[in-house]
Amino acid sequence: MKTTKQFFILVTLALLSFSNTSFGQALERTVTLKCHIDSLKQQKDPYKVCKFEGQTETDTRQFTVTGNVGDSFIWKGEAYSGSDKINITKIKYEKGTKIFDNDSIEGTKTVKAVAKYNTKGKAPYTYKISFKINGKGKTYHIDPKVRIVE
Repeated sequence: MKTTKQFFILVTLALLSFSNTSFGQALERTVTLKCHIDSLKQQKDPYKVCKFEGQTETDTRQFTVTGNVGDSFIWKGEAYSGSDKINITKIKYEKGTKIFDNDSIEGTKTVKAVAKYNTKGKAPYTYKISFKINGKGKTYHIDPKVRIVE
């Protein structure tokens, strides 16, 4: 009887340990939009003068970030030079497979959302990033994609 009880406790502890490590794999993914402020102020199209950190596509609208269900996505902005700031104010669902709880997620300098659903075998989530220079004035938009693979 004592051996059965010890075995039960050992198995229970092993399962609890496994469940904590397997569900603790969510990552925080930062998506950084970098813009040439002077070009934006000259009425240039944002997708032509802004790029995402790590972007290999030539057109910002084709940029796709990938992640897993449970990952946190943080969108932030940076200027290539100078003291101006890029403030991300909204992430808004456009088309494709929804991955977040809300269609519109707002912020003042950055926006954060947690992926709830995957896009495996489906169209990627296409969204519109809204941002301002120094948090005021004109609102600019770019519409990249997110693919949640697991």
